[in-house]
Amino acid sequence: MPKGDKIMSIFAKVTFTCGAGLLAGGLLVAASAVTGADSDFMKSAAKGGLAEVELGQMAVQKASDPSVKEFANRMIRDHSKANAALSELASSKGVTLPTGKGLSNDTSALHLKMLSGKQFDSAYVKMMVDDHKEDVAEFEKAADKPRTRT
Repeated sequence: MPKGDKIMSIFAKVTFTCGAGLLAGGLLVAASAVTGADSDFMKSAAKGGLAEVELGQMAVQKASDPSVKEFANRMIRDHSKANAALSELASSKGVTLPTGKGLSNDTSALHLKMLSGKQFDSAYVKMMVDDHKEDVAEFEKAADKPRTRT
């Protein structure tokens, strides 16, 4: 399998899994009253979504592999859409989400900014795979948590 096809295959799996987790998490929160844990989860998801958009914008500018740029554009589009849906849900539940960029002090993002070419592509791909695995675990944890009102 060509390198670009392999990268897109990995990204497709990661994106599908993360998107399914976001949908399940959103439906779970939408179906019940917001607890302190729900509010914290929504805030964390919003911060992560904003970071994904910011990293995607960086990758569009810095990536050398066209498939990485294509994926970065997809991350921008998909996470912007998910961020908007989460914002609407949070607003309806009275939860205020973070709105600013959150990567200024993130050491991984700062390291990524210093890279270029194939080094950037490899580091961005690894970061996205690792980050989405963590996201899926957080969504599963939130979905399995007992629902109690605060």
